[in-house]
Amino acid sequence: MPRIAASTGSACHAGGRAPSPVLRAMGLSDDRALSAVRLSVGRWTTGDEVDRAAGLLAAAAGALTARSGSAG
Repeated sequence: MPRIAASTGSACHAGGRAPSPVLRAMGLSDDRALSAVRLSVGRWTTGDEVDRAAGLLAAAAGALTARSGSAG
């Protein structure tokens, strides 16, 4: 079971491999738009849950950075 749920792109852009027109309109490059991660909160989302999600994302980013650094 995933510890957090996330999506790529923007909420109004589903599927496809092209960058989200919404993110492009916001000024993001194609690379940035294609690497965007979207998280949503709900009415009952707590601050602790947001903090936990931020920590998990930071840990995942650190692991990816370490892995890509050791690959070359």
